[in-house]
Amino acid sequence: MKKTIALLLGAVLCTSACLPALAACGEREEPHDHNVAEWTQTKAPTCTLEGEESGVCSICNETVTRPVDALGHEWVHSSYIKTPTCTEGGREKVSCVRGDATDERDVPAKGHTILDKNMRKLISSATCTEDGLRIVYCPDCQQEVEDVLPALGHTWTHVAYETEPTCTEGGVEAVVCGRCEEEGTRDVAALGHDWNSYFTVEKAATFDEAGSKYRACSRCDARNEVTPIPKLDPNEPTQYQFRLVRTNGDLIKFSDIRYEIFDETNTSVGTGTFRNGAAIVPLLPKEYTVKLVDGTAPKGYTAQASYTVSWQNPVLDVTLTASLIMEQPDASTKYVLNSVMNDFTIQTLQTNAQAAEMLTLSGLLETHEIVVFNFWDTSCSFCEYEFPGLEAAYKDYADKVALIAIDDPDGMNGIETERDVQRYFNDRKLTFPVAMDIGLAERFGVEAYPVTIVIDREGAVGYIHDGALVNRDDYDDAEYSAAQFKALFERFLAD
Repeated sequence: MKKTIALLLGAVLCTSACLPALAACGEREEPHDHNVAEWTQTKAPTCTLEGEESGVCSICNETVTRPVDALGHEWVHSSYIKTPTCTEGGREKVSCVRGDATDERDVPAKGHTILDKNMRKLISSATCTEDGLRIVYCPDCQQEVEDVLPALGHTWTHVAYETEPTCTEGGVEAVVCGRCEEEGTRDVAALGHDWNSYFTVEKAATFDEAGSKYRACSRCDARNEVTPIPKLDPNEPTQYQFRLVRTNGDLIKFSDIRYEIFDETNTSVGTGTFRNGAAIVPLLPKEYTVKLVDGTAPKGYTAQASYTVSWQNPVLDVTLTASLIMEQPDASTKYVLNSVMNDFTIQTLQTNAQAAEMLTLSGLLETHEIVVFNFWDTSCSFCEYEFPGLEAAYKDYADKVALIAIDDPDGMNGIETERDVQRYFNDRKLTFPVAMDIGLAERFGVEAYPVTIVIDREGAVGYIHDGALVNRDDYDDAEYSAAQFKALFERFLAD
């Protein structure tokens, strides 16, 4: 009996001990798609036979294989069975670059070789809407053949807006073709918002209430990045913004101009430097006096003795007044946007329309509201394209705008003499003054032509435009071309 019980107990114990092992032996992976991170080629494919690659599945650790597509033949020309001509196809023998396989295939006709210099007769010119036709000699087949000249398409030029585009809505403009004078209209895309680089304070923060600021669009009333200004804590700094501006509101983007800040007891609480015409300064919310450090104001500009800024209006415009520098420039003087000019003297050339005379910048600013320089060269086609528009604008604004065309005497294609320039102006009946460059182009960093520069009534550089002011497609439209220069003049005359 005891033996029987012992055997039964042993069987039970054995069963209990073996159950986990049996369960482990019986485990199987769930069905899955193999996931192989890296495949290794085990058999290279050929042009006609598949290859093979293998890898280890990251889920079940099983090594799996998959086929690699055959490469296919890569044919290259070997020889012609029948040489193609301009009008008839041929046949060629080809061979595979990877082996000894060969084949044959058809070759399309080459088509005629059309060279403009080989034109024999123009049947009809292409127009904006109709194809043209000409007879051209083909040097390959030594035959005269017809060649179709594709229609040119219209070259639309802006005339006026029927509906002006806005920041959010497109417009419609009236256009005219510069070749056939056909009139039409076309849609104009919305302009998109032009967000100011600085924030406008909508509501100044106080010690009792938070404020808000936003970026405004320069063209419309839209706002962007509306941002809360935390309620002021008398013991925590808030941000003050200083900006260098001219009397017309333009930002003076100069650096290394220093300022000093004083509190209500006239105690200096810090100094700083404008970077690109602006500075962000953390200060306790109080009223401050700001002064430019002596000797650091831009040359030619006059600053007030002091400026006041407070937490109630934390944006300070340090307004500077420009005045022509009466001394002659030294060898290192360079001019950029918002630089104040030195007075200088320039000798103009005699033309059919203008007598030669000595002009000074100071004298021109006494008799005119602005002075415009147009740097050009006799070999510059873009200069020639925009002169008619510049001439038309000059005739309407000669009493307010002093315009001088300044020629590069070194020339883009060789040395130019005064006689070359005089002949150029007389041939084109240009009536505004012209002079040979006296080094101004180098001071402005002029490297290519044309360049248009405006000196405003305070003697500062108000505008620099590298390249032609008029779009190349619009040169034929004299009225539109002139309008671009007139708009530029008005921009400064209206200030």
